[in-house]
Amino acid sequence: MSAKENEEVNKTVEELNKLSKDPDEVAKYEEREWSIMRYDVEMKTNRELGEKTGRENEKKAVIKNLHKLNIPIEKIAKAVELTEKEVEEILSK
Repeated sequence: MSAKENEEVNKTVEELNKLSKDPDEVAKYEEREWSIMRYDVEMKTNRELGEKTGRENEKKAVIKNLHKLNIPIEKIAKAVELTEKEVEEILSK
């Protein structure tokens, strides 16, 4: 590392040290970190919810399509791993 690069690194370290001693800057940094973590959790939760909803919608579509093919409700229920009552409820909507 050249002397100039070393000087730049030292200035950066000094500035970081100053900021880390400033309670307002520390609070801003922590708030930003919490915001990032909350965002990540929300994104993961929303993605999981979206995937679950998609699977449920696909299952409903399969039930309706099998019913159109005159497959007995008993067999449809076994195929989609639901009770006959649950299949009937989906078909009634």
